[in-house]
Amino acid sequence: MLALFFITCKESPKTPVVTAPDPNASISPAPFPTNIVPGFKFPEDTATIINGWLGGYTAQYFDTVSIYNHAWGIWAGLTANSGQKWNGQDLLVYETWPGISEIQDMVRAGKTDCPTRKGSVKLSKPRQFDHARALLVGTPKPGDAVDNTPDFWVTVSYDPTAACHATKYQLLDSAVIVGKIKPGGIGAIPTFPRTAITTKPSYFVGKVTDSLIMIPVWPGPTNPAQN
Repeated sequence: MLALFFITCKESPKTPVVTAPDPNASISPAPFPTNIVPGFKFPEDTATIINGWLGGYTAQYFDTVSIYNHAWGIWAGLTANSGQKWNGQDLLVYETWPGISEIQDMVRAGKTDCPTRKGSVKLSKPRQFDHARALLVGTPKPGDAVDNTPDFWVTVSYDPTAACHATKYQLLDSAVIVGKIKPGGIGAIPTFPRTAITTKPSYFVGKVTDSLIMIPVWPGPTNPAQN
């Protein structure tokens, strides 16, 4: 007779070690890919869009197929995998682009080289409602925000060609912009390259325990208008 005895030792479960992500991890801005959707061209010729797809604005029907394909090409490029990671998560192409705050920091420091990203994208509260309120009833008091949705965030990012152009010509320096003013004439800044893209993704924070998430939207003006 063969008897087998198994002895097990119960060990206390180990607490997983959570490593904080590096806020200064360098992220290389990925170029916008244009080879995902067949036939997609970026930048597209203005004449093709206006005279072709839109029929010079006189056509009864627009070329919606070409318009949709172009929009799909832009979306596919923005959301393509960049091949980079941060905090263990894959970064999409647009998530590697420097934010406007990072570009402003470089401009303030007088740097003119192409910016890179450091760590996660920096989110901020949307300011449009506060701007309108300031025009109508004056500057709001601290804590007196118009937007009562604390989980709504936005960020503005520039693709590599737009970011390099902004820092090269210091376009986020108010003194530089004021210097472009021509009394009695029309001033101008150096023209952005046709490949330049700026994005403003909006984020609404939800909890993993939420079964349904209600996202506030603007359904349009009321009829009749209300004060």
